[in-house]
Amino acid sequence: MSKIEPPLHSSGESSERVEEKTPSIEPSEGADNVGGQSSHLSGLALSLCVFALCIATLCVALDNTIIATAIPRITDDFRSLKDVGWYRSYPLRVPAAVVEHCMNRFFDRLFPTIPILTRDYVAYLNDTARGPSAAAAEARSLLHAVCALVLLQAEDPGSQIPIGPAPQPPAASGRELLDWATATHTQSVGPARVDPSLEMCLLTFFLYACHAATLHHSQAFYYLRAATALWQLRASHPQSASHPHAPLGNRLFWVLLVSERSHAIRYRRTITMLVCPDTEPPEDTASLAGYSSLAALFQPLGTLFFALLNREEPSVSCPPNFLHGVEASINAAVRSTDLLHDTQKANLRVTQLWLRTVIWQLRLRLGHLQQESERESLTYSYPLVIARELILSTRDLAVGSMAVHGVGLTEKIFDIASAVVDVLARVPVATNGARSRNTEGEPQSNLVYLRNLIKQLPSGQAIYDALLEKQIEATRLEQEI
Repeated sequence: MSKIEPPLHSSGESSERVEEKTPSIEPSEGADNVGGQSSHLSGLALSLCVFALCIATLCVALDNTIIATAIPRITDDFRSLKDVGWYRSYPLRVPAAVVEHCMNRFFDRLFPTIPILTRDYVAYLNDTARGPSAAAAEARSLLHAVCALVLLQAEDPGSQIPIGPAPQPPAASGRELLDWATATHTQSVGPARVDPSLEMCLLTFFLYACHAATLHHSQAFYYLRAATALWQLRASHPQSASHPHAPLGNRLFWVLLVSERSHAIRYRRTITMLVCPDTEPPEDTASLAGYSSLAALFQPLGTLFFALLNREEPSVSCPPNFLHGVEASINAAVRSTDLLHDTQKANLRVTQLWLRTVIWQLRLRLGHLQQESERESLTYSYPLVIARELILSTRDLAVGSMAVHGVGLTEKIFDIASAVVDVLARVPVATNGARSRNTEGEPQSNLVYLRNLIKQLPSGQAIYDALLEKQIEATRLEQEI
């Protein structure tokens, strides 16, 4: 806790000093009252000024004390980075053993989906973080943010993480580290940062991921937009290619593209990460097959698609063939998943079926659906087919392989289940030939399966199953399910 400095002098001392410094003037007989009143007012005014100065000093000291107990005191007087080496007094908050544990968790559980770090790069960050420089501070902040995301999303809930005086649940430790990383991000970005480092771009993305994992939607959107803006600023500087780990920047581009477009679908946002003719494609190696397939799922969703989705473009400008092409690209994006990790299989299968549901909803709004059609995706009951495919494609996967993706995957399964509820409430069973030909088992039992799955995923029991229950009650399906 910072020490509160005493005021320069107390109110009693000020009165004595006023009397010492005020010259003695002998008033005339007619000016006794005026002179006495003037002297009294002068002393009172000066006393009030001294009192105000004391209060201001006390407030500043108290404010610094509160800040020091909440987050590390980054600067003594919160001046700019250029003037004060704030990074010199900002040590690595996480014990080395916890950093190593979190990094192992990252490469085991998160790397297959977001391969934007490598073990060599983590070693580089650890080495850089030891020095008293701005680059070292960014490296430390990035390490904090990665550890925060692991603890918030990928750590076993029952574990105890000792980052402070006593072990605590991973979620609590993750939130603490998120606060630290956010504090340094705010200080280091500044209002005129036009040459962001790779570390700053990665840090901002991980802050977005942390806020998304904790359902802070507004903060998540802020950091997502900041991450895309910083990446584009960095890409405009030729020297960015000279970074020893520059290839990670291209991976970050595709991860940002996927994140931004997924977020834009959920919350009806616009997109800024565009694929140009000179855009370097994602790496297509065996170890990155899941990452490249995920990028291929979202690449067809361009500006016209989001203009239609957000009602920025009139529906007459969208011929049915446009959505046919988008759907075909999505269907072809995921190749064989036999060699993929279970976490990759879960994410790709759920995301692909979710995007099909989004296209179906758009077609429904545009009037492109029919009661019966040779193309299942053009029928009103298509979500029932999607639900059945989702069950078949995930029943061989452990719940943990889905839970590791956090609330984002829960939301996607919820969207599919919500579409199923709408279909069951509005599409007659007997009149839909496509449904009877292509779905096995009762659609109601499939919905029950999806609800049970949602309950086992992050925020499923507390939020999304309750929302689904309200929708079921509103459509009067509770007696059938």
